[in-house]
Amino acid sequence: MRNIFIITSTLKPRIGLISDEDRYNQTIRTVESIKEKAPGSIIFLLDSSPQPVEKEKNDTLKPMVDHYVSLFNHTHAMELGNAGLKSPAECYIMIVAFDIIRNMNYGDIGRIFKITGRA
Repeated sequence: MRNIFIITSTLKPRIGLISDEDRYNQTIRTVESIKEKAPGSIIFLLDSSPQPVEKEKNDTLKPMVDHYVSLFNHTHAMELGNAGLKSPAECYIMIVAFDIIRNMNYGDIGRIFKITGRA
C-alpha cells in the first residue's frame, strides 16, 4: 500500500512576504523530506502561480515528483491567484488533484496527505 502526498504551491504569487527564490528552495526541501521520510510514496506537486514559473525551475521540479501540474493556464486558478484569494485557490488545487488521482489506477492507496510546498 502506497501513500500519496499532494504538495500545493504558489511559486510566483502576486502577493506575499516570502521571496520567489525562498519559495522555490523550500518546495525542493519539502519534496526531499517526503522522499527521505516516506520512501515509495506517490508525490504530486501542483503549482497555482498566476505568473509563469521559470523554465529552469520547472525542469528541476518535474523529475523530482511523480506528477507535476502547473495551473498557470487554468482560468479559475488564475482568477483566484490574481485576486490574492489564497484559501479558495487552495481548495481549487485540491479539487484538481483529486480529479487526477481519481482517474489514475494506483491500486491500493494507504493515506493521502496534503502539505504545503513551504513546509
